[in-house]
Amino acid sequence: MHPIHNNKSRSFGNLIDFLQTQIREWIAPLNQVANLVPSGETVLELGCGQGILVKKIADRCQKMIGVDYDERKCGMARKACKNFPNVTIVQMDILSFLESVSASSVDIAILADTLASNHLENQDKILTECQRILKKNGMIVLKIMDVHPKWKFRLSRLVSSLVYKVLRLSVSNNQQLFHQSSTLYVAKLRSLGFETKIIPLHQISHNPFSHLVICGFLR
Repeated sequence: MHPIHNNKSRSFGNLIDFLQTQIREWIAPLNQVANLVPSGETVLELGCGQGILVKKIADRCQKMIGVDYDERKCGMARKACKNFPNVTIVQMDILSFLESVSASSVDIAILADTLASNHLENQDKILTECQRILKKNGMIVLKIMDVHPKWKFRLSRLVSSLVYKVLRLSVSNNQQLFHQSSTLYVAKLRSLGFETKIIPLHQISHNPFSHLVICGFLR
């Protein structure tokens, strides 16, 4: 490729990366999610995307691992976290990665708008694997778009469709979403031995989107 064309392609790619990051920060209250994550020796973000949340919490972790199946997202995450020697970004399917992790070896597992990217049967498997790898008193931070209230959920889906399907500002091709209610996620976590706390971020910050966090504490 001609150097001028190559520079234009690189500049366009950088612009798209910037827009993706800004839109993600605008749609999701990631600062509020980060504030819910305590210090930990080993912390995982499963579905780390561009590394936005990893970067926000890396300085309070001894070892931080971000996992995403998308090669380009992993590249963006590595670039965003290049100044954190304690951060490792792994390109891998989440469930396959979890199955490779030793039992009771992780302090905190974070899934921020990630679980819905997996088929329903795999969602249960991922939560079960998180329970297996967490230490006693370990914590899971599950950020979801709740299906209630319905109008906020519908608005969330509308904006997501506009951003990812119409404007195609997504680096993950053919991604489908399988949302479940917070009630079902809480029931699943409790069946796995977690004590749960619900934080309705959309109410706390008066956000028009149905952001909600479920914190689970393994007892």
